[in-house]
Amino acid sequence: MIFFLLCSVTKEDEINVKAVTRKKSSSNVVSLGLNVMIRSDEKRMQYWEKYEKNDLGVSVADLINYAGHVTRFQSFFMDFVQSVTTEINEQKLPPKVINKIKKLIPESDVEIVADFANEIRLSVQNYSMVVLQSMSNLKHLPTKVKRLAKVAKTYERMGKEIIPIPKIERLFNIEELRDNFRSLQFLSNEGLGLANYFFEVYQSVAPMSTDLKDFIELKKKLSEQLESAMMHQEEILREKITAERNLKLQKEFKTMYEGYIKDLSSSSTNKEGIWKTIVDTDIKKAETEKGNAEKRLHDYTYRMWGPFVDMWQNDVAQAKIDVDKWTKVLDRLTVEKKRGFQNDVMEKKTEHYKELMIETVAEVQEHGDNLTNVINP
Repeated sequence: MIFFLLCSVTKEDEINVKAVTRKKSSSNVVSLGLNVMIRSDEKRMQYWEKYEKNDLGVSVADLINYAGHVTRFQSFFMDFVQSVTTEINEQKLPPKVINKIKKLIPESDVEIVADFANEIRLSVQNYSMVVLQSMSNLKHLPTKVKRLAKVAKTYERMGKEIIPIPKIERLFNIEELRDNFRSLQFLSNEGLGLANYFFEVYQSVAPMSTDLKDFIELKKKLSEQLESAMMHQEEILREKITAERNLKLQKEFKTMYEGYIKDLSSSSTNKEGIWKTIVDTDIKKAETEKGNAEKRLHDYTYRMWGPFVDMWQNDVAQAKIDVDKWTKVLDRLTVEKKRGFQNDVMEKKTEHYKELMIETVAEVQEHGDNLTNVINP
């Protein structure tokens, strides 16, 4: 009888069973999330009824689900730690591992495996709190964008092109969002590092077959080789982008200087007009390049943290040099413009641009060679 009942189960029945299982699992997660986030029993019931009717907003559902998943992970992880033998939990951590942990969390005070597990639990908890805070802030972003659009239209009707920064800052706390994302990056790397170290420790103290340990060690080495290859590829890509940018910039300067020399050497009687056009063009170019250098400095500094300091420190140093260089060029041109046109200036500027032309031709060749070496090492 049981055999015939089992044979009568259709594919549709299997799908329905899986759907019910998924729904039950999802319900457990939502229940955990509601219990963590909402203290009031009455409020919890209101949100649960909305969940049952599929009436929860997407952003609210995401927040509750995330809190539930984190809580479930914490529960499973600590249950795993508590279920292993006391002998394993009380094993002392190797000094090498303790030093690695202290590099990630200087204030940590771990001595045994159980301490380490608790440190991971706290790391996950800290990460989840920042995620929830960030998700809460981002939830209001679409509404704030709509409000900003209304403000922009109002200013447009008033004939004003620029919205004052304080008015924008009332809508968007950019610094708060930036801090949240920085914290997410730091905590994510901290958690990943701790998890890897914990697995390393557990392998050394837990009973494992030699074949399994060899497999895990081989997998670890291959992962390290892959990561190293990807880092190397990233470095080559950055070198290529830098070489292409420098080559393009020097070619632009070469074209500019050729035009300047031609104009300055002409027999035109409007020498003051030629001088003014050249100075204004140079100032505009210097402002653009200074702005580009400042943006690179900002972006590279933002990326240079934790394990990525070595990767970006040369780019940050070069960006600082570029900012300083274009600041000086801009200051010199501003002084020249304020001083005004002088009769002997044309000959001096012609010689100046001829010297720059020689330097630029050499730099075009140098950056072209650099690009070729990066593409075909």
